[in-house]
Amino acid sequence: MQTNINKVRREVIRIYKSVDLRLKHVSKVCSIGCSHCCHQNIPVHAAEEFAITEYVDQEFSVRQKSELIDRLRNWFRFMNANTPDVSVLSEEDVRIFGEKLILHKIPCPFLYENKCSIYKVRPITCRTFYVVDSPKICKENPGRLGESNGYKLQINGIKEIARAADFAQLRLLPYAVAEHFGVMNEIKRGITSNIVLSFTGKHA
Repeated sequence: MQTNINKVRREVIRIYKSVDLRLKHVSKVCSIGCSHCCHQNIPVHAAEEFAITEYVDQEFSVRQKSELIDRLRNWFRFMNANTPDVSVLSEEDVRIFGEKLILHKIPCPFLYENKCSIYKVRPITCRTFYVVDSPKICKENPGRLGESNGYKLQINGIKEIARAADFAQLRLLPYAVAEHFGVMNEIKRGITSNIVLSFTGKHA
């Protein structure tokens, strides 16, 4: 199993690099410190966990990892308080929860001091989300959609990862890494990390 995980991890990294190359010449206005979109729901393919958790294990200090776990716990506390007490969240539940994340300015747990702490291995969803006009619009509307070409790359990238992993499953990013970082007990009873999201090619 470990060998398979390593193989999939390598494929995920390869796909990341391929997506980056396709976006290299796009005139994006996104920049370091502009993190409004990092308060949206972030769906990821479950296999992206392998690249993200390895990066954290190798690159984060003990203190950084401890702070990340605290942020994950806080994120789940917010989700537990702002989702229905049901065994499976519906697409509408997830959409409404995404709106609450934005309204209350709840950031992705991997956002630290307005910077992505896993930027080198950030998910496909984040890599392909960009805007080409004024970033002031993002501040006024953190839930805005990105450019359509980015979503096309996002869908293709997710499909490539699904083929490499030989399964198709999307999760919200914190759910994807919850078990690895020992925060499963923070998840509302009856709701597991195996929540499967339908893929629409949009953040929220």
